[in-house]
Amino acid sequence: MIYLNLRPVLASGCFDGIHLGHLRYLEAARELCHGGELFIVAVACDDYVVRAKGRRPRWTLDERIEALMRCGVADAVISHGPAGAADAIRFMRPRLFVKGRDWLRHMPADVSEACGEVGAVIELVDSGVAKHTSDALSTQ
Repeated sequence: MIYLNLRPVLASGCFDGIHLGHLRYLEAARELCHGGELFIVAVACDDYVVRAKGRRPRWTLDERIEALMRCGVADAVISHGPAGAADAIRFMRPRLFVKGRDWLRHMPADVSEACGEVGAVIELVDSGVAKHTSDALSTQ
């Protein structure tokens, strides 16, 4: 019997209206996986979106999860609770936690703490897209 202790690569987000920036971010995160590692995406629950963005999501949690699964970039898509990505990090114990470069300025302390607790490295990737879903929704 062979036992492999491969820790996943984890990315997270609200994904309320999947756009090019999301897809590039997820593809860049997936490229960080080593052979055999799972790539898992954690989607923010509605309560977290309200707290983080100040608005209700336009698509339900189930719709956002299904859209990501249909993109085919992740091995698994999960949701995280209202406490945020830190809970998903503690539960999944990833080798890497991947976010977009825009998080460099506002990485939540609980995310950094959770990564430290489980030994996960935070990796920031660039999607090459300057617009975010919140920017587009605020102009409507």
